[in-house]
Amino acid sequence: MLSKTAQGRSTPFPRRLLAMIRREAIRNPLIVRWSPDGRAFFVDDDDVFVTDILPVYGFKASKMQSFQVSSEIYNRTFILFLLRAFLLYIRLL
Repeated sequence: MLSKTAQGRSTPFPRRLLAMIRREAIRNPLIVRWSPDGRAFFVDDDDVFVTDILPVYGFKASKMQSFQVSSEIYNRTFILFLLRAFLLYIRLL
């Protein structure tokens, strides 16, 4: 399971997600697979993904929709962080 680091801290969401997709695309290509360009991933069997794969990697979602919402929240937070960092950088110029 990848939900904790060696120091006992939580592994960041994107790191767990990437590790999960990399491993499961090889182990279970009928359930999880990369897009042809490698920029996205697809889940072809939501039920198996949520019940058998997500818990192994420390994700607590019990429905596919919950996992999607978590992903969207993280993406919005990360985009806002980048925007703030960019604005700060411009002010320092």
